[in-house]
Amino acid sequence: MGLIMFVIFIFPSTFHLITGLELNWSRWDSGLYLQIAKEGIQFFPCGPSVGYPQDCGLYCGNCGWAPAYSGLMYLLKPIFGNLASAGVFISALFLWLSIYKITYFKAAQQDKYFYLYGLLLMVSFGSIYYYAIFPLSMALFFILSALMAYLHKNWLALGIYSACLIWVYSIGFVFAACMLFMLVVTFIRTPRLAIYPVLQTSGPIILSALAFFTFYHVHTGHWNALFLTQQKYGHVLQTPWLVMQQRWHMFTANWGKVDMAIEIQNYISILFFFFTVGLFLVKRDLTTLLILLVCMAGYGIPYSLGTQVSVYRSVATIAPLIIFIPPGSFKTLLSILIVYLALFIPMAWLFFASILY
Repeated sequence: MGLIMFVIFIFPSTFHLITGLELNWSRWDSGLYLQIAKEGIQFFPCGPSVGYPQDCGLYCGNCGWAPAYSGLMYLLKPIFGNLASAGVFISALFLWLSIYKITYFKAAQQDKYFYLYGLLLMVSFGSIYYYAIFPLSMALFFILSALMAYLHKNWLALGIYSACLIWVYSIGFVFAACMLFMLVVTFIRTPRLAIYPVLQTSGPIILSALAFFTFYHVHTGHWNALFLTQQKYGHVLQTPWLVMQQRWHMFTANWGKVDMAIEIQNYISILFFFFTVGLFLVKRDLTTLLILLVCMAGYGIPYSLGTQVSVYRSVATIAPLIIFIPPGSFKTLLSILIVYLALFIPMAWLFFASILY
């Protein structure tokens, strides 16, 4: 798989010859990340110039997308010559760093199948966006690192990695809040845990959040510019069951087409979410609570916002949960790998065919 991706990166003409598709790692939101890197933060009232009624009360711009990825593209542009190439490099770099971290982590657990975990990350649901001009591989790295820090009881590292997530991904603050909540629950349920670890974790997260909202207040005059920008999309929480019904109609409408891979992936993912809910209700321990919180932040909440949300992309943020697979579980790893590969190929085709956005 690594060789295939190498060919895709290094020989775009070969990729075009084999598939008939153009190698283009830029999609809808990629343009916003590139715009931030090129023109900086933009925030203004929506109006006729951008297709909205006059005085509609909504805000437009690029503040709904976290700035760290764009900032790195800006810094690396002199090396790569253009922002897009810098973006692809950053995405690949953080993916390889994530593969190294999980491989090393599983090898330290003496899991003899440690080499499979990196492959699972490379082809997991939504993983095509790890290679694209999106900050999802950065989010993968920091979520994975935060989970490892929690398991190692490295509270300061947990705080730092969670703090970075706020700047990396638009819902990074939700993940950071989940990690902070986990530490508070751990503190409550573990009497021996001193208050100092709580401060080690909460300190970086709170400072990062304050810096983040201050950054936007200085640049736009609104500390909540991220939320105001996203408000125009009108996402409203719905019951997962209602969304499942809507997605079932989408699935049947695309029956027999490559597009049905999108809804197959979504159904498997939401079933996994319900499985984590059931697992927590049965076990009620800290590990299953952590799995549930990550799954809820990365997939449950976006899924419940309706069919207009690209959950086939956000599902990539829950891939780090594979670190909780017990060592030596070869059959489990192989089963997951087969499912991942079966959907990675059509989803990659849909991506390069510009059906995914």
